[in-house]
Amino acid sequence: MYEIWLMMNIAWELMLPAMPVLVVLLLAWVALMARARFSGGVSWRGGLGRAMLVGLVVAVVAFFTVPASLKSGLSEMGYWADWVTLLGLSGAAGAIVTVLLWPILSVRRPAH
Repeated sequence: MYEIWLMMNIAWELMLPAMPVLVVLLLAWVALMARARFSGGVSWRGGLGRAMLVGLVVAVVAFFTVPASLKSGLSEMGYWADWVTLLGLSGAAGAIVTVLLWPILSVRRPAH
């Protein structure tokens, strides 16, 4: 039980300095969704597939780069809580990219 509490505390402490950035990202997402919704010609399903593909690539790249950015490495990850935290941070990076790209990639552009 202590490990779960420790992992939640680590996640909270990592999130606190990033909170202003997360608020700005949320506002940007709302603005992008509103712009896409009212621009006409929106393919939500088509945009979601492409956005998820890019988000998956970002998550995989983040999996290998996050430890180095936190002055650590994959070789130093010997505890299950470390791996769960890394997976969570990588998944969050991929999810953020996905939700921000979704409305952008969903707007149909007229063919020239």
